[in-house]
Parts: sequence; structure tokens; C-alpha cells
Amino acid sequence: MVTQIIKNFDSLATTPLRKDALFILESGLQAIDTKAALRKTVSRQQKILTVGRKRFQLDSFRRIFVIGIGKASFKAAQELEKILSHRITGGIVLDVQSGPLKRIKSIAGTHPFPILC
Repeated sequence: MVTQIIKNFDSLATTPLRKDALFILESGLQAIDTKAALRKTVSRQQKILTVGRKRFQLDSFRRIFVIGIGKASFKAAQELEKILSHRITGGIVLDVQSGPLKRIKSIAGTHPFPILC
């Protein structure tokens, strides 16, 4: 089974009805997990990048930049750095959260103003 997102699941599931509701909520949260969705859609085998049904020969590209805007862009950038690793030249993501990334600049901000440091 997948790791539970709702950490206090057992303490909240005090009745069968609450347990069922929590299972539904947990399934919904797992379905929208950014990193898991990206892993299902994007993969790399050596020099071939697969995005959905499309395949790209990575040696055909001199530089790869990642650009993202929105609530899922930071987590997506984290996962893309794992998938593409050193093949990423650079990039930028603007999200409500930020953190250290190896090749992509992360900026935290809210609509409509980024917080620039």
C-alpha cells in the first residue's frame, strides 16, 4: 500500500462511516499527488525522455530549461530534477512554496506578486 498522506488517520477513524470518508479523502489526495503524477507520465531511460506517449532523444537538445508557475510547480521541479538530473541546464519555478533545487531557481510568491529576494 502507498504511504498514508493523512498521518492521524487511525485516530480520526473512530467510526466505520468516518473511516470510509477518510479512505475516500486519502484516495483523492493520492490521486492529485504531483510527484506521483509526474512519475507516471515522465520517465528517462538513458538518453530517451518519455513524456506521455512522446519520446525525445535527449542528445538532440543542447540545453533543457524547466519553467513552472503555480501551486504544483515546486514539487514538479523537484521530481524533474530527479528524472533529468544533470541534463537540466536551468530554469525557474514560481510557487507558494519554495526550497533548494540543484539546477532550477525556486521563487515563492502568491498571486499576483512574487516575493523576490
